[in-house]
Amino acid sequence: MKSIKLVERTTRSVTMTTEGAAYHERALKVLADLDEMDGAVGGSRSAPEGSCPSISAPGWQTRSLSLCFQTFSGSIPDIDLMLGVSDRAADLVGEGSIASGA
Repeated sequence: MKSIKLVERTTRSVTMTTEGAAYHERALKVLADLDEMDGAVGGSRSAPEGSCPSISAPGWQTRSLSLCFQTFSGSIPDIDLMLGVSDRAADLVGEGSIASGA
């Protein structure tokens, strides 16, 4: 990016330069375009939804995770969070939870 002065600053004020005003105007248009793109891709749904199972080892911050899940559920109610506790060793790749990349 070129070195262009976008604002004029003194000890008492900050004002936009002509270039700064033009840059700001273009930035507003870009942000409006991004909002429009989000709306077009999101369709009629405006909030995420679905299920999110999670398993924690016993004693591994289970209370803290539970409190985080409660906060998350309150802010995004259409996500069904499920917190389980298990001490079994998990094979995430073998169980299909994580792609192996092969």
